[in-house]
Amino acid sequence: AVDKMPLPQIDGLDQSAGLRRVAGNRQLYLHLLRQFVEEETGAAARAGVALDEGDFQTAERIAHTLKGAAGSIGFVDLQSAAMRLEMAIRARDEWRSQLADLEIELGQVVAALRAGLAELGRPEAGAKADDALLERLAALLAIGDGDALGYFLEHAPRIRACFPDGACVPFEQALNGFDFVSALGALRELARAYGKKLPEDSR
Repeated sequence: AVDKMPLPQIDGLDQSAGLRRVAGNRQLYLHLLRQFVEEETGAAARAGVALDEGDFQTAERIAHTLKGAAGSIGFVDLQSAAMRLEMAIRARDEWRSQLADLEIELGQVVAALRAGLAELGRPEAGAKADDALLERLAALLAIGDGDALGYFLEHAPRIRACFPDGACVPFEQALNGFDFVSALGALRELARAYGKKLPEDSR
């Protein structure tokens, strides 16, 4: 039922363009939206720091990366704002005003994305089903099974909803890096911290 997976309704997000780029895979698209929030939230601030230090090369690279990320998921206005900043930095002209515009645009996008994703992240089922999801994920990680990432992506909104906002980030970073040992450790820590039961590893 991947193609029926709900997506956040966000002003300024061209979902059909974003979905076309991932061949209609809603699960992957949601993953990209979450990844965007994690990786690009501070992009304008990072570019500002680089510009203040006179490091035009780094600032241009940050704007370029943001332009690509925004474009690939369908934030057209943000993509344009990042492109204008990139060109202004390259020309060493008017970049302060372009940076100010970008900061506003990025702030609005991130706030809307966080709200839309949080809306989706509410658990649809009781705690029992969610505990079973966590147990299955832990079991896949314990045997170093490559399916662990796919399983997590498939059930990400419900797994994330088991924990407070942002608590899953260290776990997800380890999992995205295919570091299953660290990911399992992080998942166990989360389970302990928030009173979820995970079976102990069989030795």
